[in-house]
Amino acid sequence: VNAHKIHCSILMLCATDTPHMEEAAAVVIDAAPDETRIGLAGGTDFHTGAALSVAVDDDAWAEATNRAIRSLATSAGITVDGRHILLTEGIDQKHGPRRTRELWVSLAFEKLGSRSMYLAERSSLALFSTGTTSGIVADARSAVVVYEGSPLPHAVKRFEGEWSSAIAGAVSAAAMACDPDIKNAPG
Repeated sequence: VNAHKIHCSILMLCATDTPHMEEAAAVVIDAAPDETRIGLAGGTDFHTGAALSVAVDDDAWAEATNRAIRSLATSAGITVDGRHILLTEGIDQKHGPRRTRELWVSLAFEKLGSRSMYLAERSSLALFSTGTTSGIVADARSAVVVYEGSPLPHAVKRFEGEWSSAIAGAVSAAAMACDPDIKNAPG
């Protein structure tokens, strides 16, 4: 692992040369434990909403999540029906219950009308968006070692307390130094 490269986990997927990019771009849904973000692949304009965790049965969860995603997509000016969906998951979710993934796939096709769906771990996506597959991805909550596109769960370092806010500030300052336009990005 090239530990000298530290990449910020800012989800920004590479743009394509498609003439009508907004019509062809996949809808990216980042369902993190503390918030949900939605946007188009290749864009930097993500809209943020509440976390999608409700302790109810499967049918009620699917309906509540469908309404929440559609509401967030509408506020972002995004049509979900008939689009490709890229759903991100965290390192904790990747090794979680298989049933959770089955519910998301069912939701994507049956409720959201998706043409296709891809489920990917967000640390791997953050590295991939920079053109590399190995490195350390740091955000306000943790640092994840990724080797050849696969996160290493045993090498995750969690940040808690004042370390978390200090790291969030450092990551934010580094991101703004690299790209001044990030100051205007939502979230």
